[in-house]
Amino acid sequence: MQIIDKDNKTIVVPSDHAVITISTNYPFHFFANAQEHSINKGGFVMILNDLQNLVNKENKKKERAMAVQKFVIGMGVVAALGVATGILFALKSGKETRQDLKNKAANTVETFKDTVQKKAEFVNDSAVHAAHEISNAIKDFHGKTTGVKREINEGYHDIAEDIHKTAENISNELK
Repeated sequence: MQIIDKDNKTIVVPSDHAVITISTNYPFHFFANAQEHSINKGGFVMILNDLQNLVNKENKKKERAMAVQKFVIGMGVVAALGVATGILFALKSGKETRQDLKNKAANTVETFKDTVQKKAEFVNDSAVHAAHEISNAIKDFHGKTTGVKREINEGYHDIAEDIHKTAENISNELK
């Protein structure tokens, strides 16, 4: 916004784009002489540009929606063609195909049962092996504790005998 003298005509000039110029005689006695004019140049151009941007965004949204719709329709057509081709060129009848699927399902179930049984046997064998290892560890621990007990008893007797001899020696020396 510009404030110019009322006789200034230079604000209205040719331009290479559309410009709206608004002139008013609104008194600006607080800021300027009342004989001056207020010029607002290009304010409406900005509003028009904003409106044009909104229209462009809406058009792009519509274009994307149409593209998605075309894609979905295309995929539907391709799927329908695939089903039709499969039906036309199927090597077996529906009854034979269902029987094959049934047989494959039964084979899969049997394979699964065999695998589960093998894993159960492996777990059982592992448990037996672990129990045997634990038993051996307990026996080994028991043997070691028995040896320690025996050594403690022998040491106890040796210490008791040494104390007894020391007491006798002290007693003899005191006499």
